Amino acid sequence: MTRIRPWVCGLLPALLIACGDRGDTIPQARVRDSAGVRIVENTDGIWQQGDAWSVGQAARLDIGSAEGDPAQQLFGVVGAARLPDGHVVVANAGSQELLFFDAAGNRLFAAGRKGGGPGEFQTITWMHLRGDSLLVFDRRAGVLSVFGLDGRFGRSARVPGYLYGVFSGGTGLATTSQLVRPEDLKSGWMRPQAILVRYAADGQSSDTIGTTAGQESYVRIGEGTIQIMRLPFSRMTWNLVRENRFYMADNDTYRIDIFGADGVLQTSIRKSSKNLVATEADLEAYIETRLRDAGDDERRRQSAQALRNFPMPETLPAFGWNRTGRTPPVLIDDTDHLWVLEYNRPGDEEYRWSVFDPEGGLLGEVVFPVVLEPMHIGNDFVLGKWRDGFDVEHVRLYDLIKPR
Repeated sequence: MTRIRPWVCGLLPALLIACGDRGDTIPQARVRDSAGVRIVENTDGIWQQGDAWSVGQAARLDIGSAEGDPAQQLFGVVGAARLPDGHVVVANAGSQELLFFDAAGNRLFAAGRKGGGPGEFQTITWMHLRGDSLLVFDRRAGVLSVFGLDGRFGRSARVPGYLYGVFSGGTGLATTSQLVRPEDLKSGWMRPQAILVRYAADGQSSDTIGTTAGQESYVRIGEGTIQIMRLPFSRMTWNLVRENRFYMADNDTYRIDIFGADGVLQTSIRKSSKNLVATEADLEAYIETRLRDAGDDERRRQSAQALRNFPMPETLPAFGWNRTGRTPPVLIDDTDHLWVLEYNRPGDEEYRWSVFDPEGGLLGEVVFPVVLEPMHIGNDFVLGKWRDGFDVEHVRLYDLIKPR
């Protein structure tokens, strides 16, 4: 049984050479088999002129405002989903509520509230639509709550660690942090590993199925001091659950691995591209955008100097947000297509998403008309969070246009 292990992933490129082609055919992609693991290596997409998908220029629905009706104001949006009847539900962490809107954007009602009782939240972390249920995870409380699409609270379960999602069989995928002892720290780049576990539906029992890399940090040790900083352009890993499998996306390289619920590696999707070289101009652009609203001039100066005093990675990450987004830059849409946000240099305003078909073949890129954080992509729509010029949060719905 192939479990998630760094050495397994490291051997894959060599194994590709030894195993040869399996005979699968995906245009513009080479498919190989390595010890039972399906490898899809992509170069160019297959979309030709007139085939590519696109996102409509104007929002079909816009929820949120800075003034006027408080019921329309949003803050701390961590999830949004379009329901089968066209209604939209928004997980609003600012009020610790699920907000329901009709297809025209009018607020209908709210479910949940701040608190520690059943159906209440301390810190809504994410919300997933699954079938006829809304799954809501509260990281601070360590509780997964289940609501109906009518907003009625159903049940809840405690989950130790950080929960990524729930498999179709009812078990959940989570991580428990591996503590790094101070005596084990040394100066330099560090990526702590976390243990991946699968919890039973009641949140009680668990099965260790592998490890996953955390966010990259830099450690500087001096006399009696330890500094740990998350620096610009650091690497991260995102884990997404879909039906009876999960996706692991580490943006150190352009690769998304797909595992079964048991932790067995099934498919590895790659894209042939080199990470952009990081430059001093990239750092200065990052500092400019990051510290634009960071207090007074002296505070900005000190923060900027602190960032300049730490080393910078030689290259930018392979994919992901460079500054704006907080939602995962890797999504699975309602038709099982994989969307990956291409990494842009700081200051770039064009956000390009590569789209892979359910078999892992690269179709091409979709350019978004605005800096939108997608949270739910359907067959013909994209729903996500958008910020206006005053940094006010909105939830917008755009048409996803697919030429026939």
